[in-house]
Amino acid sequence: MNDDITQGASGHAYVINEAVNKYISILNPNNDCPAFKYIDTILITRGKAGSWGQWKYITILRYISQIKKSTSSHL
Repeated sequence: MNDDITQGASGHAYVINEAVNKYISILNPNNDCPAFKYIDTILITRGKAGSWGQWKYITILRYISQIKKSTSSHL
């Protein structure tokens, strides 16, 4: 999360840097998160920070994938 709301959508570059460069081993240890894949293939490779809509999609994608992973491990 970027606490500096004055940056608007351009503040997403900070989030990408934090998530991918600093915390990827914690947030995506198995390298199987579709949200991280989206960030890498759509945003990073294009040199974009992403729009509000894209980040809503990424958030939902991450949330649903974590629910699926959590429930499938308990079966």
